[in-house]
Amino acid sequence: MAPTRTRLLLLIAISCLVLAWSVAALVDSLAGRYLPFPGTAVGAIWLLALALGMWSWIVRPRLLRKPGVEPLAPEVAARTVALALAGSRVGAGVFGCYAGFGLFLLPDSSAVDAARSGLVVCAFSALGGAALAVVALWLERMCRLPEDNERKGPGGPSSPIDGRPEGLERVVRRENSRRPRLMT
Repeated sequence: MAPTRTRLLLLIAISCLVLAWSVAALVDSLAGRYLPFPGTAVGAIWLLALALGMWSWIVRPRLLRKPGVEPLAPEVAARTVALALAGSRVGAGVFGCYAGFGLFLLPDSSAVDAARSGLVVCAFSALGGAALAVVALWLERMCRLPEDNERKGPGGPSSPIDGRPEGLERVVRRENSRRPRLMT
């Protein structure tokens, strides 16, 4: 798996922003009211960011192979990478959506109470989405495999990922790519 590029997250956020602004404008023009923004949206996205942050903190010593700590099983490491990849994309999407809704509500927020309260929910939800994306990128960074020159000693790779003999180690190698790899 290739690491997440910032360009991809920006593309997701901008696409969701444009789509959310368009939906909000459409609902406002057809129904004559604003979309409802429940306060539970804020709690849900921040809870996801907190849970991912706690998981990152718990597995950090195992991913970084600290002395005296048993490394993660390959299956758990692969699932952790998938969780980090999904978290960064969901966080970027949530940020973009709520930023788009917030931008639509911004002009009316000084005069209309519903727009003002919706803008507050959108702002905190967008910040939660950004926090989720940042935590996911941090977890993904911890899941990266060392570079080939760091892993190779006199007899090949210096340490297998899961403590098994070197013949059972599964590492996806890309000869033509210089991008860092993620554990799989």
